[in-house]
Amino acid sequence: MGEIQNLIENVSIEAQYDKNAKALLVQKPFLANILIRTVEEFQGADPGEVERLIEGEPRVSEVQVEPGFTNKNAPDGAHEIMGRNTENSIRREGVRYFDVLFDVRTKDGLAKVIVNMEAQKAKPSGYDLEMRGIFYAARLISSQLEREFTGKNYNGIQKVYSIWICMNCQENTFNRIHLANEDILGQSRWKDMYDVMNVGIICLAKTLDLDRSHELHRLLGAMFLPTVSIQDKEEIIEKEFRIELEGERKELIGTMCNLGEGIKEEALNEGEYRKLMELIIKKIKKNKSLLQIADELEETEEAIFPLYKAVIDAAPEYDMDKICEKIYLKRNPVKP
Repeated sequence: MGEIQNLIENVSIEAQYDKNAKALLVQKPFLANILIRTVEEFQGADPGEVERLIEGEPRVSEVQVEPGFTNKNAPDGAHEIMGRNTENSIRREGVRYFDVLFDVRTKDGLAKVIVNMEAQKAKPSGYDLEMRGIFYAARLISSQLEREFTGKNYNGIQKVYSIWICMNCQENTFNRIHLANEDILGQSRWKDMYDVMNVGIICLAKTLDLDRSHELHRLLGAMFLPTVSIQDKEEIIEKEFRIELEGERKELIGTMCNLGEGIKEEALNEGEYRKLMELIIKKIKKNKSLLQIADELEETEEAIFPLYKAVIDAAPEYDMDKICEKIYLKRNPVKP
């Protein structure tokens, strides 16, 4: 049905890509291979061993970042913070969720590490991603009260990692932010737990890293980059990282590749889509009706309604991201 329908299809492809990326991320072989390259406790370990140390099966849930919800009990009595993927569906407006959240036991079995992984399509422009990572890690610390420790037994706090994978960056980078102990006068007796809170920021360039020694970015590139062919993805994942691509994993890799191609094709017309959206916003600001706008754009009311409604709901800021989210929800309503 013309440009409007093309725009809606584009939003659907973007949302599907995001959904499948997180479904791929929670596969234990991928998690284990990321952990041994980002978390100090598991560096140099065998990925198969680390995979067995991950508690439970990462799955869809709704663990909110906001105070009072992160350590809320699930209906079955289990704590929602345990092993859950929380963004396989569109977020409720104004509410933030952890993407992937799970526990992994240390090799000696005496302690555990709480890990949060976040996948971002791009670095935010309005704030530093590092600050958001610190906030998420702090929430993972504070939410442990009455779950990992009780009363004033603060030594029961478990170490946390908030790891952020940010795509579409200028270059491949990885940096870790953590607490450090500085002795100003005398020598501190506190030696063991000052690195209890950690944030990892991984920037992934738009093209595959050709240096095989950069294992973390090679793996993530094969998992997420739409510029890498399905043949190259399979060869890197299976031969370099010895991860078997079978069943759901193989299907997800194939789907990601197909969706990536769709995104690349639609991106060619991104400027045209934005002009169209801006045009509709201008018409709505002039108090033109749905019928008038549809007539002027030579579209049916049925075709234009999702975009019209999304723009109306986004007033007065008319944020493009919110408009796109509304369009996707109109096409893919959340089932009760």
